Amino acid sequence: MFVELLDCGHVFEVNMLDRYMDEADVESEDDRQDVLIKHKLCPTCSVPILYGRRYGNIVKKSLIDFEAVKRRNFLSEVASIAQIQRIRKELREIKGIQEKALEEIDQSVTTGRLTSEEVSTRQNQVTFLKFLGNLTTKHKITKETSSELHSKINIITSRIMRRRKCFSEQELKEFQEELCRTELLACFQGLLTALESKSVNLGPEDQSSVDSIRSALDSRKALGK
Repeated sequence: MFVELLDCGHVFEVNMLDRYMDEADVESEDDRQDVLIKHKLCPTCSVPILYGRRYGNIVKKSLIDFEAVKRRNFLSEVASIAQIQRIRKELREIKGIQEKALEEIDQSVTTGRLTSEEVSTRQNQVTFLKFLGNLTTKHKITKETSSELHSKINIITSRIMRRRKCFSEQELKEFQEELCRTELLACFQGLLTALESKSVNLGPEDQSSVDSIRSALDSRKALGK
């Protein structure tokens, strides 16, 4: 017995073609997430096999796989578009951060296609910069009012904007700790400025607390509660 492929007209011995179709199908079943989804091809001319009642189930399964991938890609693209729009909206709301950094992120999400990993990286950058921006405006941090804090925020901004494929879990943890330390430094600096402006003289116990806080914030050790 022989089978003629309607797609290209080539003829094959039925048992041989059955084995070929079954083997290809079993190979795909072993790890459907990692294999390249493709139609079965004619062994002679590589034309996709799309017709023929004998192999209808195999062809149908390939078509279902194709549709699933297209649907997944479509949903992923829609999610990315929504996330990019959210990133651009948040960028416009950030104040007190170098315009160059904000423009770089805006340009990167509006030119070319981004992978979901790249979009996630940009979202993390925006989240960190938004925190620093709020901190800067809330405490009125400028080069003139607090050169040390202003310099520190610029250094953190540069680290956030460093080129990377993604933020590792360790990096995310380190940035969160650094932002927390910077916020505490800003609050501490505000407290000292207020005391100084009101000419408040601290007693030995209060001065000891201030020195302890300063020492903890200036150290490179992780902050406890």
